[in-house]
Amino acid sequence: MLQPTDTANPLIEDESVSSKTIYDMYDLCDGKIGYIQTGKCGGKTVFAWAYLLKHPNALVDESQYFNEDSGERKFQSEFMPRKKLGQYGGEFNPVVKFCVVRDPVERFISAYTYLIEMHNVTGQKITLGELINSYDELMEKPEYRSVRVHTKSLVDQLGKNPYFYTHVFNMKQMGQVREMFEEISGKSLPDICINNTAGKLEKPAVTDDQRKWIVEKYQEDYDVYGKWIEGVKHRKSYKTNRERMMVEMEMLKPWHQKVQISHDLNTDVFDGLYEGRSMVNHRHTADFISRVYRADIVEKSMLDCGCNAGAHLYEAARYGIKKGLGFDARQHWINQAEWLKNNISIFNTDNIEFIVSNIYDIPNKNIGKFDVTMYSGLFYHVEEPFLSLKILSDVTNELLIVNTMYEKEHDQGYSKDCLYLKLEDVQSPLSGTHGVSWCPSGENVIKRMLQTLGFKSFYLIFKRPNPTGGNGRLGLAASKIEGMFDRLVEQDKRPKMKE
Repeated sequence: MLQPTDTANPLIEDESVSSKTIYDMYDLCDGKIGYIQTGKCGGKTVFAWAYLLKHPNALVDESQYFNEDSGERKFQSEFMPRKKLGQYGGEFNPVVKFCVVRDPVERFISAYTYLIEMHNVTGQKITLGELINSYDELMEKPEYRSVRVHTKSLVDQLGKNPYFYTHVFNMKQMGQVREMFEEISGKSLPDICINNTAGKLEKPAVTDDQRKWIVEKYQEDYDVYGKWIEGVKHRKSYKTNRERMMVEMEMLKPWHQKVQISHDLNTDVFDGLYEGRSMVNHRHTADFISRVYRADIVEKSMLDCGCNAGAHLYEAARYGIKKGLGFDARQHWINQAEWLKNNISIFNTDNIEFIVSNIYDIPNKNIGKFDVTMYSGLFYHVEEPFLSLKILSDVTNELLIVNTMYEKEHDQGYSKDCLYLKLEDVQSPLSGTHGVSWCPSGENVIKRMLQTLGFKSFYLIFKRPNPTGGNGRLGLAASKIEGMFDRLVEQDKRPKMKE
């Protein structure tokens, strides 16, 4: 699931967020589920399930707690309070952040039917055509406040970045919303649908011109959320596939890894990757794996831990690995990885899969074993480094590559092999998720831990200090096969050709 990020993180603080309403979300499940309600998008049903989690015996008759004057308002304010998200200075850091979207044409007609035809909230019955023809003028009147709220665009209420949410559902996926509640809460919920308009009043006929007006008014909703709206027909069309990809990549910002998508497009097309380009050269890592296995690489499987956007797996896919699995604790990076899988056109990605997981949950995932495990950029973020190595050892058949930061003090003469305590801000998308982590003094302390886990051969791929004065970086390969790197060691002894 998507983990919370801090206030300064451009993952949220960017121009794609147009609505301050997403700063506060409804807490629907004891801090685990955050929800943004949009008018005429199943909100009453969502609140019903949330209420039943706290009061499982309350559902006797819908009218008992969905009274228009008391029930709904009571449940929203008293039992499902709005809370400020952690990334905006609050203390609400839900595992799930979700919303429900609906075709804007259906939303607009449903709002008109419910508010004006059924309840006459404005005090004056007008036709759908009259509402459309005088919409801007009418919305200035105080008696039309409810109509204005219920017909506000999805973008105004949910923001322009759908990837801010861990889940975006449409109205035909309400069953999946219920299943999500059940999975997270561990409780069963009834299959109900609180519908205020269905079967109670015939919806007005809509002319082609009226439909066209609604589509044009909410065109941005179709452009941004059209991917999730069932049966959408009005999504923006793009002149080229590249134009489409550029728009979608913008929604998925920030990017941390550079991945080649096509011959003329990669993820480093904006003003720079988040926090600068990664110190890790993903292609060099794949080149090393190819040096180890040569032609046999096509028979090998690979696990990428803390995979971010999946760069290591995609570079290995260039060499034709048999299969790959990447996992990361943050939904944002998995969203990027999945998007790349669907859009990379220069090599096959069908055998690459991704899951959201913390490294400590891997033993419960039944992922099987892999010939190669890539442990890059994560060792110095985990709370229990030896346990993390043991977990990865249990799922590794042959080769484990640890690419990690090492403590800069070690370059200044402090030679004792150890781990340095490091405190982290868990809000940052590039930090760990536990707050406490450990930075190695160098390759020897990692090597000694791996030896106790049955690794027999080691090869230092690289070790370099940080030219800016920060901590250095190293890559260490460890194998359970004796002598696996002998050939590479012999190659390294050969005289280098002069350029």
